[in-house]
Amino acid sequence: MKKVILLVVFALCLTRLGAQGNFDFLNGEQKLNLVIDYSNAMIHDKTEVAFVNQMVAKNGELWKEKWEEITKKELFQHFSTFFNRWTARTGIQIGNFPEANYVAIVKIIRIEKKGTTYANVVFSKINSTNVITAVSAQGKGAKKNGSMEAMMGDGFKRTGYYLGRIIAANLKPPLPTAQTESVPTVQTENVSTPSATVDSVIFVKPQSANILQAQPAQLPPQKGRQLPYATLKVNAGYGWRIVKINPDLDEFERNIVSNLLHGFAWNANFDYFFKDKFGVRMIFSQYRSTYNTIAQKLNTGQPGTLYAKDAITYIGPAFVFRQPFAQNKWLLDVHAGYGYIQYNQNMTFANEYEKIQGASYGTQIGAGLDCKIAPNIGIGFNMLITSGIIKNFKIDVNGVTSTEKVDVGGEGLLHIKLGAGIRYYFK
Repeated sequence: MKKVILLVVFALCLTRLGAQGNFDFLNGEQKLNLVIDYSNAMIHDKTEVAFVNQMVAKNGELWKEKWEEITKKELFQHFSTFFNRWTARTGIQIGNFPEANYVAIVKIIRIEKKGTTYANVVFSKINSTNVITAVSAQGKGAKKNGSMEAMMGDGFKRTGYYLGRIIAANLKPPLPTAQTESVPTVQTENVSTPSATVDSVIFVKPQSANILQAQPAQLPPQKGRQLPYATLKVNAGYGWRIVKINPDLDEFERNIVSNLLHGFAWNANFDYFFKDKFGVRMIFSQYRSTYNTIAQKLNTGQPGTLYAKDAITYIGPAFVFRQPFAQNKWLLDVHAGYGYIQYNQNMTFANEYEKIQGASYGTQIGAGLDCKIAPNIGIGFNMLITSGIIKNFKIDVNGVTSTEKVDVGGEGLLHIKLGAGIRYYFK
């Protein structure tokens, strides 16, 4: 039922636009010159010059010649062929016809990575800057990944197809004469394109060509995902534990503990988004600190080096929210999660060692800011706050193990980590 209503609405729009006579000037014309203008186009989020330079850097100088001499000509052919499938029955064809009375200038606004194409189309008399009428049109690109040229070709095919359909609906078919053959009915069964929607073509108020170029018509809102559906992040940085030092420790012990309260930190996250802004995150983060100092045994006076290591590991899921900025180049995200937290401390001196281990459940909240530097690559930084309390420890001293309960509320593992790193976006 929804599709039926949509088609009825679309038909009404066609009738209304036809009544306005936007394309009356093309009645009786047999040829329409086509010009495709890339001067203000954004191709894969870059100007045409920047896009070509990037591709030349990847593929060599011959790529530029291929773009100008092959790819652009193929896109021109795709647009005109699918346009003419609709307008053939009206007696008019679009193409490279500089001798025609009128010209359609397709001003490309944006070509996305999967080929979806947005354009303003300006109609005027040949060699005139006065705009007779203008429309905004769009064509969806490929549903599946393919070569860049093939995905662009799909976008141009559908843009020409939609525009031709609108113009055909607003022109009268030519009257057959004894000297001319009747125009064959357009064949559309082999056109691999979705049904036109109301927002496929939008009419804009005619104005001078230079004004339209400076202020292109508003595009229809984009549909589907605009942001990557998944992201892999790896960060490295520094962390600080927020804990009160036991006042009963002597100066030597306090010195060891205070030096273990800051150290290296890193984390790896994998995010999956159900929608552009909401998703889930799997987190692995770790804080590690080390300290070495000269010491001696109390009972024998034997000197040596004391090696001390602390590690806090957190693993768990989280809910994540992200907000894009600057045409999706920047992404701000926040998360909150609950997971498994583990504490390990190792101390060695001469041939003796002590290992302390405990585990519990804790929470983690965090925020990050990412910047996209390539289609699938980004950089960014983040801040994490992880907390948890351990009340029981397993202690191993030279192979003799025991379990001890921490008095007065347990051992707090609250710590803050700041880091920066790289991102990989899955699209």
